Amino acid sequence: MALKKQKEEDLKHYATLFAAKQKMAAIKEHIRAFNVWWQPKVLEAKVWPLPVAAKPSAENVPWMPALEHIEFETLTGQKAIEETALALINFYRYPEDPALNIRRWAGFVLLGAQFRAEMLHYIEQINILKTELMDILSVIPDGSRPVVLKKTFPGEHILAAYRHIHTATQDVRTLAFTWQGKVPKNNPILKQKLIEQLLQEQQTAIDHEDATTASIRAKEIELISSLSDNIRLIERKLYAPSPRLLAFYCNSQQKTGVADVMNQAPLPFFMAQDVQPEIKPLNPWSIDQEKPKSGKQSLSYDVLLPRLRVFTYAQDIDS
Repeated sequence: MALKKQKEEDLKHYATLFAAKQKMAAIKEHIRAFNVWWQPKVLEAKVWPLPVAAKPSAENVPWMPALEHIEFETLTGQKAIEETALALINFYRYPEDPALNIRRWAGFVLLGAQFRAEMLHYIEQINILKTELMDILSVIPDGSRPVVLKKTFPGEHILAAYRHIHTATQDVRTLAFTWQGKVPKNNPILKQKLIEQLLQEQQTAIDHEDATTASIRAKEIELISSLSDNIRLIERKLYAPSPRLLAFYCNSQQKTGVADVMNQAPLPFFMAQDVQPEIKPLNPWSIDQEKPKSGKQSLSYDVLLPRLRVFTYAQDIDS
């Protein structure tokens, strides 16, 4: 019965996954061509490969842990060029990396001004293909998407494939890198709703003949079912800090202090101009920067189901 359901599931998504594989192949083909084209034309390059905290155990905890202090080396010249070329095309999922905390390579690549039009064309085509891949895979239900994508693109991280390459369309006066830190967000969750979600995940595991995952889900369901109805549960989303870039054009029409380009910086930023802009580099990050300065004490939370970020708490939540 389980095998029949699995075959039905595979057939249901066959056309979608076939199209996704073709689109992924096209993305990589275009990136390979771009990498061959841009590398000999570099005037300057600098990259900060950012570390990712390793999972503390083999347990499937996709969001833990987050680094409290982020320090990194600075790559320049040929090392930065090679690292950028690899980062653009390598969607590899490192086994020790949490699933939702993927690697980032903040930095920039500067080409000569005469190459701008061709650079923009290459990057536009790649980003269009990335968006099309995202649209193709969006039809797969959330419940089965992780399992389906793991089988379709083994060893790869689909979120890395979705990342657009950011670029400047004009001469940049100043390029500044900074951090976007986020405070935790708490969402109340009902006990019965959580059980229903776990039951659905358990059934998906059974359909895919994944006895280990099905057994883990059964234990999680037993744990949640045993809780008193008076226990209050929350989904507590802890956000890892992410690097951002702010680019100010030489002939900007924006208000003073407002950047012309404001983006996440998971990949190096591409520019094509003859004068290197002022660069404000990415500095190390510490969780101390995010702690509230008002003196208000944080609430205490007890982790219940770390895989799904489910915590219990004993008092009302303000944040």
